[in-house]
Amino acid sequence: MRIFFSIFALGIFVLPSSGLTANQEKEYLILSGKVIKMEKMDIDEGTADAFSIIDYEVLNVCEGEYAKKIIKVAHQVGTAKDLEIGNVVCLKLEKTERFKKQEQYFRETGIYYPKELIADYIYSGYQQACICSISK
Repeated sequence: MRIFFSIFALGIFVLPSSGLTANQEKEYLILSGKVIKMEKMDIDEGTADAFSIIDYEVLNVCEGEYAKKIIKVAHQVGTAKDLEIGNVVCLKLEKTERFKKQEQYFRETGIYYPKELIADYIYSGYQQACICSISK
């Protein structure tokens, strides 16, 4: 799996664009979350199209809608370098179908794609303070 993850992380495969037109707005979610699972990657910061998947416990949704207790977030390499298990952070996340499409492509070509690498959101930034309080 380590070799496969490295291939995935380096973004060797080209995926279709998001399909957004100029008139469509991106869907964002702002939440406070606690880091519960992550792997440090041995890829240099600035590597184009490389992501690390981090699991967060959702403590409170500040903006948008999300009903599950755990959320998988794709962080571009370098954007999570200061995070550690147990950190509570405020996240701005962009909805994406990218990783589901990638999983479907691999499955159709007969290549195993681990479910833990499928994220529904891409990290889009931290805010200095969440606009809502942490409910837990």
